[in-house]
Amino acid sequence: PSFGNGAFCFEIAPNGWHSSNRGRVMVYLRLLQLPPNVANAVCQCHFDSNQRAVLAPSTERITLCYDVHGLEWTLKNASIRLLKESESLILYVKIQVIGKSQAAVVAGS
Repeated sequence: PSFGNGAFCFEIAPNGWHSSNRGRVMVYLRLLQLPPNVANAVCQCHFDSNQRAVLAPSTERITLCYDVHGLEWTLKNASIRLLKESESLILYVKIQVIGKSQAAVVAGS
């Protein structure tokens, strides 16, 4: 099945999501929708940037579904201060679907 356009959203919060991570750069890949009749997708997600000294590359494997619909790029050393000192920032994400399972068909539906 095709994920087409609009299946994923790539979010960045340069100063954290809430008070517990204020001052930390948070990057999140969020699943917005699955193709029809697909219950979940096993994905390998590769995160990278042009600022590797600040944002180290990472590859994560995750099974995405509507209950587990996102993946955070863990940025241990990234802060709003470091990003402000950078001349430019380019973020990359490569999503490779390596498996899936079909949604259960309910009799009589």
